[in-house]
Amino acid sequence: MENISEETLGKYHKSPGSRIQKIENINLPIKYINSFVASIGIKNTYSAENIIDQDKQFILGMVRTTTP
Repeated sequence: MENISEETLGKYHKSPGSRIQKIENINLPIKYINSFVASIGIKNTYSAENIIDQDKQFILGMVRTTTP
């Protein structure tokens, strides 16, 4: 995500062990994705919890929204 956005996303846990650490890691790019989709007029907000819980329908919707 840092390569695409050309911005640094901040510190992250290199080997996340707990659910909270995984959520914190995923929230870094999710914040960028949420701001991107808001800037193009889409009113969806994405959460790391859905990704951690492997919500396939949610993830597919997020991919469809963010790809042209």
